[in-house]
Amino acid sequence: VRVIEDQFVPREKKLVRVFGSLEKSRVREIGGEIIELERSKSKGNKTSAEQQLFSFDVSLFNINSKQNIETMESGNESKGYVYCAHCDNVVSRSTFRRHERKRCSATSGSEIGQSQVTLYSSDSETSSSPVDEVRQVKDNNKHSIFNAFRMCPEEPACVVQEETSGDAILDTEQSMDEAASDEAWHSETDSENDSVNRAKRKSVGDESTSSESESEEVWSGVLPEVLSRDIESAPPLPKSQQRQTSLQKVNSLVFWFVYFLLIWQATCHLSDNGLAWLLRFLVSWLKVFGVEISNEFFEKLLLSFPGSLCLVRQFLNLDRDNFNKFVVCPKCTKLYKYDSCLEIENNQQVAKKCSNTYYSRGRKKTCNATMLTRVTLQNGKTCFYPIKYYCANSIIEELEKFLLRNNFASNCELWRKREVAEGLLADVYDGNLWKEFQTVNGTSFLEKPRNYGFMLNFDFFQPMKHRKDYSVGVFYLAILNLPRAERFKWENIIVMGIVPSLRQEPKNLNQFLEPAVDELKVLWKGIRLRSCLSRFALTFRAAVMGVSSDIPATRKICGFKGHSALLGCSRCLKRFPGGFGEKKDYSGFERNSWKPRTNRDHRRQAVKMSQCKTKAGQNLVGQNSGISHYTVLLELEYFDVIRFCTIDPMHNLFLGTSKKMFKVWTDLKLFSKSQLKEIEERINSVEVPCDIGRLPMRITSNSGSYTAEQWKNWTLIYSIFCLKGVLPEEHFRCWQTFVLACKYLCQSVISKTDLEIADGLILKFCKSVETLYGKHVITPNMHLHNHLKEVILDHGPVTSFWCFSFERFNGILGSTTTNKRSVELQLMRQFLISRQLKDMDLPEQYQDDFLHLCSPTGMVNADVKEDVSPLSWSVKHEFNNVATKAPLHGINWRNDSGVTVPSNYKLVHFDEDDAALLRDVYQIMYPESEIEMGSLGESIRKFGSLNIWSTTFGSKMQPRGIRSGKILASWPTDNGKDVLQETFCLSAGTVQYYFRHSVKVSDEHLTHHFACVKWYLPHRESTSLYGNPVRVCENRFYPGGPSSFMPVQRIFSRFASAELELEGQKHIAVVPVIRNVHL
Repeated sequence: VRVIEDQFVPREKKLVRVFGSLEKSRVREIGGEIIELERSKSKGNKTSAEQQLFSFDVSLFNINSKQNIETMESGNESKGYVYCAHCDNVVSRSTFRRHERKRCSATSGSEIGQSQVTLYSSDSETSSSPVDEVRQVKDNNKHSIFNAFRMCPEEPACVVQEETSGDAILDTEQSMDEAASDEAWHSETDSENDSVNRAKRKSVGDESTSSESESEEVWSGVLPEVLSRDIESAPPLPKSQQRQTSLQKVNSLVFWFVYFLLIWQATCHLSDNGLAWLLRFLVSWLKVFGVEISNEFFEKLLLSFPGSLCLVRQFLNLDRDNFNKFVVCPKCTKLYKYDSCLEIENNQQVAKKCSNTYYSRGRKKTCNATMLTRVTLQNGKTCFYPIKYYCANSIIEELEKFLLRNNFASNCELWRKREVAEGLLADVYDGNLWKEFQTVNGTSFLEKPRNYGFMLNFDFFQPMKHRKDYSVGVFYLAILNLPRAERFKWENIIVMGIVPSLRQEPKNLNQFLEPAVDELKVLWKGIRLRSCLSRFALTFRAAVMGVSSDIPATRKICGFKGHSALLGCSRCLKRFPGGFGEKKDYSGFERNSWKPRTNRDHRRQAVKMSQCKTKAGQNLVGQNSGISHYTVLLELEYFDVIRFCTIDPMHNLFLGTSKKMFKVWTDLKLFSKSQLKEIEERINSVEVPCDIGRLPMRITSNSGSYTAEQWKNWTLIYSIFCLKGVLPEEHFRCWQTFVLACKYLCQSVISKTDLEIADGLILKFCKSVETLYGKHVITPNMHLHNHLKEVILDHGPVTSFWCFSFERFNGILGSTTTNKRSVELQLMRQFLISRQLKDMDLPEQYQDDFLHLCSPTGMVNADVKEDVSPLSWSVKHEFNNVATKAPLHGINWRNDSGVTVPSNYKLVHFDEDDAALLRDVYQIMYPESEIEMGSLGESIRKFGSLNIWSTTFGSKMQPRGIRSGKILASWPTDNGKDVLQETFCLSAGTVQYYFRHSVKVSDEHLTHHFACVKWYLPHRESTSLYGNPVRVCENRFYPGGPSSFMPVQRIFSRFASAELELEGQKHIAVVPVIRNVHL
């Protein structure tokens, strides 16, 4: 065996296993001589070395064949096995002969195959010379036996490792029994195959003789076997069945254990020190346990168990530092590579100062800030550590990791199959920008596959709970090509960079954007990346098509002045007058006089500003244009800084105007103390669906700390019911206009008609605020309300670009446990580890036992439950339209594609009276067929809840879900018994249970899902008591009728409710919850 020097010593045992009972001393002797010959060959003495190596081949072959012959002659069945290079295992003699015949017939002819068989035959007299056979093997397949050894894996699956005594043994008695039975079976098969082969060879020989006499051609030197190989295909070798060794089982067990530990750490926010403490204890415990229990398997487990976090990461091959680190100047935010911050002075390493230059009062100055601090380590050594780090993640590398996931690239192309009706905005793909970006400057972009659009977000957040003076900023990239069900999942978000906490927020973010812009330029031209689409690298392109952040972050990214500037709007050139130290006047809503900004003018002014050599010149250009600085995003030739800069509805509507109006009311003392208490009592009385968070009870003291989600719930659900009769009527009507506008704007699918209505309501609200409260109450957000229509037309509905998801990402990163030093570095490391754990290839062994326990749900967003539907867009669109269609005829009731029921149900017999009512419903659903009672199934499956797409609907049957079982639907008539067929009118009801039922319609068995509903009686002044969108119903139900059974496709939405008393009778207030429809 040809053994190279660095592999011989650790493979002595493997040599022994390959050559049976060959003595170790002889193996070492042969191996040493081979190594010397290899060295001699590499030094130029090639011919002599090859001859001697061949002689060793022959001697080793002789030794092996002799040993096998002795083994077979001994008559000991338990040791009558030989090593097979194909199986990489010790197999029976008949199996070995069969494999060698097929291998040799496919490579070097039947003569070699016969020589191999006779070599291992128990009849030594018929054996040919081993030397001749080895030469023949060498001529046809050089060093085939030695290649077999070199190809032997590091941990052979079917060979038991040598015991401490050095003897090579078989796996178990069961393995020997299986091999013995395999030998008996193959001996019969081989004898039959030999006779068939002899008959075939004779037949071929006869045909060859006759052909030679009749044909004019003579092929000399061609054997019949060679001709047979040209005509017939050689039979394939059987697949080797390898079994897991004990060491591989140990590795799999250890893998699952440490993998679970890291998942547990990420999910439960355990610190590194806590996990390291646990590992040290486990190692000590296992050692003590191993002393008490003597077991070879346990010893291997203990030796393989990693005892520290470093070993855990090495075991799982986790690279937590696979990102770029830049040293940040804490004063001017200029970025440096660490090596460029050090220099040698007087044979000593010292830290450099920041060399960035700037102009102040006409003079050139140098920053000269300290960037590194000297630290002394435990061993006495000193080094320099950066004061501030910027952690930059590679966009290209992250995108390639995504593309290697199964179905990721194909999901990015699903948007091409959509067919949205004209005038409907259901996603970003329906916006003008996406449509116009099909071709850019005459070059195809989105219209071709593998071209992606990004949305950029930046925000500061506080990673420490008890420190308000420490904030880090994070750049996120979302891939717009993904369906909305996948787009904002945490595992599909690229963390582009983490900005450290600075004394004051930087005026611009160019320094931090430059590394990303360099990559975006490459992505725009196209780069070859690996993916799951092909074995070969394919060309992919990408571009940033939107920036969605709060106002300060968006202005810093895109280069606009802040909202307090004279030209403080990023969409138009309206001037906001106001002197130094005075509040700006944002009033005036004559929108026809607002001159829009253009990308061309902005780029011209930005270039002009960058060429100014003095700060005064830059200020002059900025004052006349509203530009604060030249943004590096303008280096992207396709970037339209005006249209790509969005207005985030989350900050604009809810954290902006909703919060501002409540503060205005309290400042003007429009509420007395008793009225505030009444508002809090009403808030507490409102019952909302289970997945909608409740508001804190004391709004007066907690409103300042409301989150964006809470302000949204206050606006859309609570406010109208809580403020009616408390807020003065004129002020209430003004606020009601804003609420209705938000109701329209926050639809997940919005028509252009609804958008026009919402835009008109917004304008009416802004003018009412100006009239009621004065010009000084008008805010920049109220001015930007009037640009929301333009943004929605460009980017699609608000749900496709608002920042709720990005705020959730801040919460995920902020929950990471750190040691309060270099926080941004720890956040990026933990993020990379969690991402690698998500994309890790898990061993197949023990998956059924551990995979469900190791699902990294803690690292992904728990509130995004929707998955990509395999259904076509037309099927989903048809299903969603069933809830609003009128009249009912023509509805495809068989389409229940959006319905998902739980696995638990109750099988009950259907009551005859209820069956009669259900038959009437079926007759309405299928008027062209005659539905008879005998066609209805006698039993039903009852469910306590079900899901329509991502929305969960509960029922009274499930007590915990009763709040989610209050629904709105257009189904009952005014009498509450019959079914409303011709018009659309929403009614409120409570679901008692859901059920599945089968019916025979026109010789076809169909299955439908129904809701058993009790419908509330509406109050005679249902809509006028509180005003739109709140309605009032009596707290009692209609008597039963056919309308009690409704197909679940007709459910429009859920509603929140609150009990109230009118005229001595109990009533409920019904507040609709916005319907979630994702297309």
